[in-house]
Amino acid sequence: MKKAILPTVKAPAFFLTLAPDIFVTSLEEAQLYDWSVLHHWSEHVLAGFDYFGIVDAAPYTNTPTSTTQKVVSWHLHVFLWNCSRAEVDTLVAHLNTQYRPLLPGGSAAHASARLSWKSLCSRIIYGLKAPLRTYRVYPERDNSGQLSGAWIQKKYPHRPGEAAAVCRFMHGAEIDKLCIAGGAGQRLLEEITQAARAKIGRQERNRVARIIEAVLR
Repeated sequence: MKKAILPTVKAPAFFLTLAPDIFVTSLEEAQLYDWSVLHHWSEHVLAGFDYFGIVDAAPYTNTPTSTTQKVVSWHLHVFLWNCSRAEVDTLVAHLNTQYRPLLPGGSAAHASARLSWKSLCSRIIYGLKAPLRTYRVYPERDNSGQLSGAWIQKKYPHRPGEAAAVCRFMHGAEIDKLCIAGGAGQRLLEEITQAARAKIGRQERNRVARIIEAVLR
């Protein structure tokens, strides 16, 4: 990926987060969620871009309309390259006019420029992590204590039951189901998939060899 993107100040990469409310499901529905819905949507809205991304999930213990409803906000973390800041700004503005966020006052799409490999790498690590936090939302108040109409969210480590729920709705999360790609990103995804399968194959062969060795002792 470093060779494929290698951002510079003159030719940055972009880290894009897409979280429209059309991908928010109840906690129960999340266990059977069809991730291909996000694949098809991203192919449509990101057509013409070189991109690679991954499906992520954010569990919430409440929503702006319910203090007890537990939901999962499925969203995408996407890396764009070979494009200009103006093109990305236009994309983000268009998406924010077409889609609503989960939280009033927020945005369904936002992007930041990555001007160096180190900067991009930090976002890659962030995008590839498992869901590690649960969120709770609160109405925002202004300096006088009045409700502003916007909402804020706070996150904290999963409690045991929340961690178990994440394991259930992320069950079966494999590369081909979570990763999205378009343009030059397709080749990148193929290389990543091949490398991952080769590593898994080596690990499996080593595991079998150790079992056989232990049995034959």
